[in-house]
Amino acid sequence: MEHLETRVAIGDDLRSVAAFLLPAYASNPQFPLLICLHDDSGLPRFAEPMPRSPSAPLGALLDDAFRNVYQTALLANPEFHDGALLAGRTSGPAASYSVTGWSYRLYPPPAGRPHSLNRGSAFHSCRAMSALPEVDGLILFARSERMIFMNGELWDTDQLL
Repeated sequence: MEHLETRVAIGDDLRSVAAFLLPAYASNPQFPLLICLHDDSGLPRFAEPMPRSPSAPLGALLDDAFRNVYQTALLANPEFHDGALLAGRTSGPAASYSVTGWSYRLYPPPAGRPHSLNRGSAFHSCRAMSALPEVDGLILFARSERMIFMNGELWDTDQLL
């Protein structure tokens, strides 16, 4: 029961994070926005940086000010939209997530679940990546839809805009 309660709490946290990210996506809906949220044990496996120049700063919180951080990063280098953002869970009484990497390629192993219809590589990468124990979940904004993945499954979805 405790595991289920923990996953529901993390799912609620991911919904809150998604609400903070929506303005960043809504200001640039032509680009997908993919965030991989991981625990505080370090960067997740199966994530490879795609270095950009100039680079974007790390450490920004995924909060109501993130839209400005994202806009500033895209102005400095429009290619930051390509790849996943990584954000690590901070520890402490008010746990939150902060940016640990920009523009990562995700290449998770198959999630071991039955195959579903092809919904694009980002969808299936999110689904498989979310099955890793160090990953709390992934949030994907694309084609006016918000999707949250946890435990190797599409956990929640919402139509936007």
